[in-house]
Amino acid sequence: MSSIVHELRTVVDLLEERNRLTPERIAFTYREGDQETVLTYRELAIQSKKQAASLAAFTRPGDKVALLHNSGIQFIISFFACLYSRTVVVPLEIPKPSENLSRLQYAVRMSGAEAVLTTRAVLNHISALLDDEEELLALQWIAADELPDIPFLGEEADRHEAAFIQFTSGTTSTSKGVILTHDNLLHNVGNVTRKFGLTEQDTAVIWLPLYHNLGLIGGVLAPLYAGFPVHLVSPQEILRRPALWLELITQKQATISGGPNFAFDLCLAHVDPEAGSPLNLSSWEIAFCGAEPVRSRTIEGFSRKFAPYGFKRSAMYPCYGLAESTLIVSGGKRDEEPLLLHCDPAGLEQNLVTEVPPSADSRTLVSCGAPVEDQDLVIVEPGTRTELPENAIGEIWLRSRSIAMGYLNDRLRTAETFEHVLDNGDGGYLRTGDTGFLRNGELYIVGRIKNLLIVRGKNFYSNDLEAFVQSFHPGFQAGAVFSVDMEDEEQVVVLQEVEGELAEAGQEMLVKQIGHELARAYGFTPFEVVLLASGSLPKTVSGKVKHYECKQAYLGSSLSLYYAESAAAGGEAE
Repeated sequence: MSSIVHELRTVVDLLEERNRLTPERIAFTYREGDQETVLTYRELAIQSKKQAASLAAFTRPGDKVALLHNSGIQFIISFFACLYSRTVVVPLEIPKPSENLSRLQYAVRMSGAEAVLTTRAVLNHISALLDDEEELLALQWIAADELPDIPFLGEEADRHEAAFIQFTSGTTSTSKGVILTHDNLLHNVGNVTRKFGLTEQDTAVIWLPLYHNLGLIGGVLAPLYAGFPVHLVSPQEILRRPALWLELITQKQATISGGPNFAFDLCLAHVDPEAGSPLNLSSWEIAFCGAEPVRSRTIEGFSRKFAPYGFKRSAMYPCYGLAESTLIVSGGKRDEEPLLLHCDPAGLEQNLVTEVPPSADSRTLVSCGAPVEDQDLVIVEPGTRTELPENAIGEIWLRSRSIAMGYLNDRLRTAETFEHVLDNGDGGYLRTGDTGFLRNGELYIVGRIKNLLIVRGKNFYSNDLEAFVQSFHPGFQAGAVFSVDMEDEEQVVVLQEVEGELAEAGQEMLVKQIGHELARAYGFTPFEVVLLASGSLPKTVSGKVKHYECKQAYLGSSLSLYYAESAAAGGEAE
C-alpha cells in the first residue's frame, strides 16, 4: 500500500490518512432496496467526528459502547465515532421481532457496556421488547441520528488500547468477547491487504454483517487500508434472494467478494442464472471463502455452474482465520486455483496424512493457503506441547501482533486459550482449538478438537462426517454430527436439515442409506439419524452450525423432527 506514507498508530489514523490523500474518493456505497447512499472519505471523517463530539457528552475514554445498527453506512460512521471518542466498540446484532433479548442482555452484561449507540428507527423497532427489561432500560440509549453538531476536540489513542470487542460465534460453547486493540487491527488488515494482493484499483461487494469480524475487518477496514471502494448491501436481502449477490458483482464489476461456504451453496441451490438479470462474473478475481470448513464439492460445483457466466475457478479463494487472531491467519495466492488433497480416511483417523488417488472413499481436503507474513504458526501435539513436522496432524498454535489481548471478563477461558508455551520453553502462543497440518507450506484444516468424536478408539471429526452425509442428497445443506453418552458408550447422532419436500418413502430410504454408508465407510452405525426441516438448526450470524446448542436441543427433545430413525431401536418415523 504505497500511497500510505505516514506511520499508522491507530485505526483513526488510517481514516485520517485516507481523508488527507483522496478525500473526495468514494469509500462506501450502501444499497437498500432501490436506493443507494454514497459516502466519501472526507464525509466519513467529518460525520464520525461530529458524532464523536456528541458521544463524548455521554461517555469517557475506555467506556464500552454497544453498537446496534443495520449493516450500512451509519454503522461505519458510528464505529469510527466511537474510536475518535476513545470508547471501546461492542458491535451487536439487532434482535429480530420474533426473538427475546437474551443474547443482547448477555453481551451487554459480559462487556460491561453502559451505553447503546443506535438510530431512532432501530430504537423504535425494539422499544416494545424493552418494556420489561430493567437491565437494558438502565443503559443510556443514544440515537446517533439525533445527536447535535458540536465541535470535535479529540485526543489520540494509544495503539495498544482496546478498539473493539468481537463476540465469537459460539459454535462449540457460549460466546466470548475477544478484546482487539488498534495494533491488532492494523497488523491484521495489513496482512489481509498483502495476502489478497489488494490495490486501489479493486472494487468490493460486501453483504456480510458488519457486527461480525469477517464483514467489519474484511469488508470495511481492509478496503480502507488498501484504498478502494466497497458496495455494501443488507445481509437479509442476499439471504432472501442469493442471486442479488451475483447481480451486484456484475453491475459493479467487483473484483472482491465472498462469504462462508454456505453462501456459495445457497447460490448452487437457489440461483438460476438464466432466470434473472444477465450475469457477467469475469471481473471477480477473489471469491474468498472462510469462517467455516471449505468444501471441495462447493468449490467444484460453484466453479462448474457459473463458468459459462465468466466465473474462473482460480477466483475461488479458501482462507482461514479466527476472531482471537483478529481475522486472517492463512490464504492462497491471487489468480491461482485452490489446492485439493485426497487423503486416506483411515490414516486421518490415526492423525496421519496419506495422499491417495481421488475416489468415492477418499477424503478431499482444501488448502487454506500459506500462513500470512509476520506470524509464527506451528502444529502442536496438545498432550506433550511438542511442535510437529509437516504432514503431521495436531493443534494449530499462533503467535503474532494480531493475537488479541484475551477474553473480556473471563480469566479462566483466557488462560485456557492464550499465552501457551511449547515443551522447548518457547511461549506466547494462542491455542486455536483447530486441528490441521502443514504440507509444502500450505495449511490444511482437519477439524476442531471440541468436535472430535472418539468411537471405539478411532478419531472422527464432525465436519468430515457432516460433509459425507450431505453428499447423499442435493437438499442436504446444514447438518450436525456429535456424540452422546448412551448405554455407557459414546454413540453418534446425525442431525440433517432437508431443503424442499421428501416423500415418506424417500425419507426412510435416505436415513437407512446414511446409516449403511457410515457403517461401510467409517465402521460404526449411528445411534440415530434425524431429518429436520430447513432452518431448524441453531446457527451463528455467519451461518455456522452451533454444535453445542444442537446437542443440547437434541438431548432436551426440543427439535421439531421431520423424520428420525434409531439404529438401536430399529427405527421410527415421526
